[in-house]
Amino acid sequence: MVHSVAAAPAQAPGRDLVDLVRYAEKFVTGLITNGRALTGLAGGLKAASLDYIQVSIESADPAVHDAIVRSAGAWDETVRGIRAALQAGMYISTNTTLTQANARGFADLLRFLAAAGIRQVKRPP
Repeated sequence: MVHSVAAAPAQAPGRDLVDLVRYAEKFVTGLITNGRALTGLAGGLKAASLDYIQVSIESADPAVHDAIVRSAGAWDETVRGIRAALQAGMYISTNTTLTQANARGFADLLRFLAAAGIRQVKRPP
């Protein structure tokens, strides 16, 4: 099994992520990401035989998500990336770190993700 884990592996300078996945085709490959670059990469990753993507999403509320990740507009990019990956036929799971800022909205996030087609949601202990 090969996991690609970095602050933003889909944006790693000097690396072609799709080529790396293609090279590791004989392994189970997964990408753990914030999802923000998936809109432009999902089709290529699917064609390169990436097995799954885990996307971090912190809330169904864009303002809460953006505040937690400290980046305005991040929620919109993450959700567009999730939708692009699902449309490409990728297996997607999500990860949410519960904090005081987002715990009350976790049920709303679960409903949002289920409606989007996500079937696995992870949360660190």
